[in-house]
Amino acid sequence: MSNCKRKFFNGWGWLARAMPQLLVFSLLLTASGCSKAFGEARPASYSMPPIMLGPLPIPTSLPANASFPSAERLTDDQWLGLEAMRWTFVPEKMERQVFRLSNEVRRENHLPLLQWNAKLSQAARAHSEEMARLNYFSHRSPTPANATAEDRLAQVGLDYQVSAENIAKEPLARLYWSDGRVTRYTWGELAQNTLRHWFESIGHRRNLLRPDVSESGVGTAIRKDGRVAYLYVTQTFRKP
Repeated sequence: MSNCKRKFFNGWGWLARAMPQLLVFSLLLTASGCSKAFGEARPASYSMPPIMLGPLPIPTSLPANASFPSAERLTDDQWLGLEAMRWTFVPEKMERQVFRLSNEVRRENHLPLLQWNAKLSQAARAHSEEMARLNYFSHRSPTPANATAEDRLAQVGLDYQVSAENIAKEPLARLYWSDGRVTRYTWGELAQNTLRHWFESIGHRRNLLRPDVSESGVGTAIRKDGRVAYLYVTQTFRKP
């Protein structure tokens, strides 16, 4: 090789030595979206999305592999497919549907099925109706005689070894449009939403999956404020 060629290749030897580092740096830029050559250009107002944390640790009292039943056709009852509106609301049907889905969750997780208790349902419906009437959402009632779930069981003449309570507040409307239209859930979807939200909450899921309760009752009510309406659901659990 001539002197001239040797000097040329020796002069560019730094590039060959630095090539691995340059390649890694280029890949990092591309992956982070900072490279204009490979990443999409972003507007000045762009902000990084929030960091998504993993699920909260599940207490040891809950099975770590608890599962929610897969989507299924609820029943052939046409009421479940009706658009959720105040004048089509049938408390008894919603209560039985929430109860049925609760047992589906328990069956999926190999737990004994709950038995329906009409007095538990009476106590649960009274609490849902009071929450709707007084416009609050809490396990604790502002009415002294019904302050706690235990007080509400005493009101209907029930004692217990174990008791628990779940509550939910579900919007009837899926979307509000600027032209005044409202897209609503169906009654079947609202029952599913209630159970899914309970299942996604550690405390409510613990109640659904308690092995030490054998009875349950569900009570529902509706509150409407102008265009906005909510379904209130209370589920009471008991071991006699």
